[in-house]
Amino acid sequence: MFLIKNGRVHTGKGQILQATDILVEGDRIREIGKDLKVAETKVFDASGKEVYPGFIDPVTVIGCHDGRMYDNNEMTNPISPDLQTCYAFDSDHFLLQSYYDVGLTRMAVGAWNTNVLGGRMSIYKTFGTGPEDMLYKKSCIMKGSLTELVKKTYGPKNKLPMTKMGMVALLERALHDAENYQPEKGERDFKKEAMKKVTDGEIPFFVACNKASEILSLLSVLEGKDKVRLTITSAYQAPQCKQAIYKAMPNVVLGDQEVMGDWNEDLDYEGFKEMLHKGVNLSMSVTSDGRFSGKEAYLWTVANMYKAGFTEEEIIQMMTFNPAKTLEIEDELGSLEAGKLADLVVYEGNLVKSYRANAVLTLISGEVVYERK
Repeated sequence: MFLIKNGRVHTGKGQILQATDILVEGDRIREIGKDLKVAETKVFDASGKEVYPGFIDPVTVIGCHDGRMYDNNEMTNPISPDLQTCYAFDSDHFLLQSYYDVGLTRMAVGAWNTNVLGGRMSIYKTFGTGPEDMLYKKSCIMKGSLTELVKKTYGPKNKLPMTKMGMVALLERALHDAENYQPEKGERDFKKEAMKKVTDGEIPFFVACNKASEILSLLSVLEGKDKVRLTITSAYQAPQCKQAIYKAMPNVVLGDQEVMGDWNEDLDYEGFKEMLHKGVNLSMSVTSDGRFSGKEAYLWTVANMYKAGFTEEEIIQMMTFNPAKTLEIEDELGSLEAGKLADLVVYEGNLVKSYRANAVLTLISGEVVYERK
């Protein structure tokens, strides 16, 4: 067992527990309370320190694109729902930058935004001995895109889709084909089979849309398809179509705001705050059409959100519980509660208010994967 004593505990659901202990047994949180006493257990003194749930990036290409290989980027067919990024995952890419030493403990890895349907994502721990050890949930999310990057990929090849009309038409056709797929009659089509998991509500559907017009087109195509569990990623202009979002209430992920995002100059932070307060499940990521940024950019994004007027606990929730809900893993992760997996990070200094704050301890599934000496 492992006991973290006297920390300022941020639950991930908006509450702060002062001078509180967390007892970890195996891979789970056994108990949270004050003055917990357990014989013969390792104790970490978190007095004066901040304790957070492990941070979760709900959509990234990290692990399948490291500058040497581009295995997240199949550019031969814009409709490729049968692909699975777990077969491209390189654990060295995760471990190279040690995301765990800033508290990022889980990431959902998927295809880049070059295809209308890019294949199925998997969720990984950010520390482990290899791909199998780091895999948390396999091929559990379908990834799509209606961004300009799709047109930029296929337009130069003089191949559909060269326009937004073409992208939307391909998506509509794929959804229609999946809904009418009849394997019980002997039909076998791997693409339709993969998309049927989306139309039947078996797995969530993540679609990258940078612009309001892309978001509106997507919501129009999905209108009436009530089983589809939608998340809009890289949703930089979501506030410009917030009424449509309030009607459909998808999850929303705001992409990279620091390094590679093309839409950062006109971000409507007040609109995003309104969406959050209206009940939209809002998370943040460091992935965009410009691929991804690293852990430093993640921390700068946190600073941006605080500077823009989000409260400390709103930001923590967008880093922890909200992305866990987006990934549909909130029963096990995203908040500090007894019975949940022990993913947590201890900071010296306030992560949200100061870029100089440093992680001093990270646990993933109860294992100490980082301790600052």
